[in-house]
Amino acid sequence: MPGEPQGDDWLGTKNSEPHSVWLPKPVQPMLDAYLDGPRPLVDRVMRLICKQLGVERTTPHDLRRTFCSTVTALGFGRDAMDRIANHKSNLVRDVYDRHAYRNEDRKIMEAVSARTSWRR
Repeated sequence: MPGEPQGDDWLGTKNSEPHSVWLPKPVQPMLDAYLDGPRPLVDRVMRLICKQLGVERTTPHDLRRTFCSTVTALGFGRDAMDRIANHKSNLVRDVYDRHAYRNEDRKIMEAVSARTSWRR
């Protein structure tokens, strides 16, 4: 996801930093149905998917909070949760640790996906 806004369809990330997210296999077909046409805003897609799954009164922030809580509940820790949620910190270790954590993040996303009850 680009950090900076991209026209009217993408407002950028909250901290303006680019961000990549591993999408577990159960999520990919749901997103494919919405990404074939014009690219809608992320919150609109999330609301449509929640409606399709029968999840009532859910905001994108509710899903984000639940995801982050699940990451820490599974024992991956706050550092992993912050990294995947694209929270920016100003810690010295961030200057020195340039590892991308792609493989680790993929494993975390798959573990969260396997834990959730919404999967079909």
